[in-house]
Amino acid sequence: METFGMISFALLIYLICTVPTKKDLKRFLESANGSRANKYREALSSRMGTRCSVTLADATIATEGITLTGTLRDVDDEWALFEVEQKKGGARLTAVRLDSIESFEEK
Repeated sequence: METFGMISFALLIYLICTVPTKKDLKRFLESANGSRANKYREALSSRMGTRCSVTLADATIATEGITLTGTLRDVDDEWALFEVEQKKGGARLTAVRLDSIESFEEK
């Protein structure tokens, strides 16, 4: 009986973690019809060469968190290319999908 309780608890935790939320479904629908990418492509293309801070929907290894601050170098249909300054000097290029951008701010 104790095993059944542990399995039920584990299944409940699994379902809570994997069921998509309303926010996930909304983001999926926006990316499917391209409205989110179009909105940010137009806004970012006019700010080419400026320093921007971008808040992302999900943290990635390439961006080292959910906020990316750098100089916008290029924008195409799906991606934005940022030049991010390193703490030890120098800079690296980071590509970000337009669908993953939540908001941006010009610095």
